[in-house]
Amino acid sequence: MKCYEYQAKEIFQKYGIPVAKGAVISDLKQLDDAVKDIGMPVVVKSQVLTGGRGKAGGIKVAENMEKAAAEVKRLLGSEIKGLKVNKLLIEQKISIAREYYLGIVTDRDSYGPVAIVSSMGGMNVEDVSKDFPDKIVQRNIDYVYGLQDYEARTLAYSSGIKKEDVNNVVRVLRNLYRVYVECDAELTEINPLVITSKGEIFAADGRLNIDDSSLYRHPDLKQYRDETLEAKLDEEARIKYVELDGNIGIISSGAGMTMTVMDQVIAAGGKPANFLDGGLGLLDKAPKVALDLLLDHGVDAILYSTYTGGRSDAMARKFVDAIESTPRINIPVIVRFQGLNQDEAVNIVKNSSYKNLHIAYDIDEAARVAVKLAGRGK
Repeated sequence: MKCYEYQAKEIFQKYGIPVAKGAVISDLKQLDDAVKDIGMPVVVKSQVLTGGRGKAGGIKVAENMEKAAAEVKRLLGSEIKGLKVNKLLIEQKISIAREYYLGIVTDRDSYGPVAIVSSMGGMNVEDVSKDFPDKIVQRNIDYVYGLQDYEARTLAYSSGIKKEDVNNVVRVLRNLYRVYVECDAELTEINPLVITSKGEIFAADGRLNIDDSSLYRHPDLKQYRDETLEAKLDEEARIKYVELDGNIGIISSGAGMTMTVMDQVIAAGGKPANFLDGGLGLLDKAPKVALDLLLDHGVDAILYSTYTGGRSDAMARKFVDAIESTPRINIPVIVRFQGLNQDEAVNIVKNSSYKNLHIAYDIDEAARVAVKLAGRGK
């Protein structure tokens, strides 16, 4: 379960992590009351479950009421990466002196938490790791003992955080780890953690992903669930979906096969836009829901790959029907079938009225074609 920024910050506050004064609005009429409480200038922040909001024009600074009202009018009801903006966070503008990155993530190799700290906040953590490897450090955390003070200090000093900021960073990092453990989180992140010109510290942005299977233990957290999206995926279409930052949409069947397809896309020089396991839903409503989801995300190509003991021709028919009933689709779609009746499945695709369908006969070929057609190949 992904939390919106304002939801993550509400939870962070409960754990002693400072955040800027803010208010959530869903209507222009609410702006006056929000600004009276916060004061000017403010930052108007679109609340959507995707990264890159700033680059997409979803975060704007307003120095006066006229500018704030104009941004609220522009943003409410607009779309950021295909996701509709229904709420805005109006937040006090912070005077920034330094920006850091703090994160606790689940490491799938060690099956435990990893703490990540960087002295270069405000950037994509993957870009920092690639371009400034000496400015980012990480450490596996022993789940039995938790994140110790000396470990947090070592991370802070090793990443290049200024000496005068270390105590504050350590305190916030340990509290962030408490959020991770006590909320059964899969990811907790502050980017950036801001130090102001007065030496104050604030979580200027926050992400919190909670393990869905743990929600029965957290009735207080269920209020944060985005019911519209999650019900549509899990209950109606039986889809398991994780959004990523790439441009190649993935539709597959089975978690292992889906991850294999993603690995091949990366090996071919591309970036997956998502993990999407349609499972048996590919014989029902999943194809149409998956297509809408990926088109909303703004992908440049879609790769559909199945390896199954089920009827490939039945899956092909459902997928082709979904494409042909989606007039807005205008991107290349690469399909690959392996399993029962796969030849019949290929023939169904060949006879489709949608002419930007491309057939591949193995995963390597499918990945290479997808990367090439998406425009980001090697």
